Amino acid sequence: MKGKKFLTFGIPILALALVSAVLVTHLISVEQDIQVDQAISVNGQPVDTSITESLITTSNGWEQKFTSQSYKISNIAERDLNVDVLSVPSDLDLSVSHDTIGLSTTWSSDASAFADASISGSTVSLEANVHAVDWSDASESRITLDGADIKIYTLNDLANMSWDVSTGLGYAPHVDVYLDLNDNGVYDSGTDDVLVFEYAKVDNTNCDNSGSYPTGSFDTFNDKGIIDGSAFAWLNSGSPGACGSPTYYAHSLDDWKVGQTENGKTIDGNTKVLRLELEIDAWVSDSSADISNIVVNGVQKEIATLGGTFTVDSNSNRTFYVNKLIPTSLSAGTYSIDTTVDYA
Repeated sequence: MKGKKFLTFGIPILALALVSAVLVTHLISVEQDIQVDQAISVNGQPVDTSITESLITTSNGWEQKFTSQSYKISNIAERDLNVDVLSVPSDLDLSVSHDTIGLSTTWSSDASAFADASISGSTVSLEANVHAVDWSDASESRITLDGADIKIYTLNDLANMSWDVSTGLGYAPHVDVYLDLNDNGVYDSGTDDVLVFEYAKVDNTNCDNSGSYPTGSFDTFNDKGIIDGSAFAWLNSGSPGACGSPTYYAHSLDDWKVGQTENGKTIDGNTKVLRLELEIDAWVSDSSADISNIVVNGVQKEIATLGGTFTVDSNSNRTFYVNKLIPTSLSAGTYSIDTTVDYA
């Protein structure tokens, strides 16, 4: 009887052992980490990060345009994506547009002054007329290209630049290169400076020939060529001329890159660049120009107004600026614009 009890007790033990073995087999699990990257980012941040800009208006006697810094949308997905961009101003009278370039204007204090910057297709129309008694108080109209947008981070990065002009009147468009001498990421008028490339000054062998400004259709500076290493630029904190005067600080782009100290400012190829402004003004006379085919270092800059929804190609970037129009009806004050980006 004891033996039978032993055998009878042993059967369930064996069965349990067998069942346990089966359970162990089915409980084996495999862990795998899957990394999901954000398909779209704006300036390296997730798209659910809202962009808020503040705009301070100090006068409301005329309509003026202001531009923001550039916002780079990056698409790392393996397919094209439709992106929705929405900007909501704190005042509904403050209108905004999303463009691939920045647009801004400054009006002379003269009551009959006017300035405008607009895009039609792939052409930018700039207009500026009337200057006051003080030569520095002149209407201006400009295209802004953020340095990071066109991959110009330092002066060494700027090799050449050109553009096409049609129906040009008055004084030819010029370029201001804004330098960040104190390396703080913003332009401080007291410490930073600007290199100016303009028609009358870019050729040092034929400087200040004020009687032969090009009009109509032409390439960049017409007979003076384009911006390249041999093109001369003068330092904005000095005198704009006459050429050769003691306070006229000008060198070729190549010589600025080598290193120059002028008017207490040291500039060389490693000097940071904040932005480039392609501009017309009314310093010399009322001026206007239709500008297209802007090329920086051999790369054509896209000129377009982007709708609320646009496409960012697979594994590519697309840049937009938030351009604001301040109407005469808007009171002086501080306003904000909230911009959100989404995609589907």
